[in-house]
Amino acid sequence: MTYGALRVKFSLKLANYLVLLLLNYSNASIALPQAFGNPDADFLVFIYSTTFVLCAAAYSIAGCSGPMMNVGERTNEQFV
Repeated sequence: MTYGALRVKFSLKLANYLVLLLLNYSNASIALPQAFGNPDADFLVFIYSTTFVLCAAAYSIAGCSGPMMNVGERTNEQFV
């Protein structure tokens, strides 16, 4: 890749992260006050358990994918 293509790719990634952050913030700023203003126990338990399961799955997949791809321990020899 050329320098210009890498620069465009980086700019698009940055813009994508910013748009995603903006969408998450706008969704949360509208949904959370309603969810906690009129608490529904079933809904909150569902949201918390779904969040927990997704986070646990993400960390489990990340932890298992390293050994499956034969990735060894990270060394810091380059910093010594």
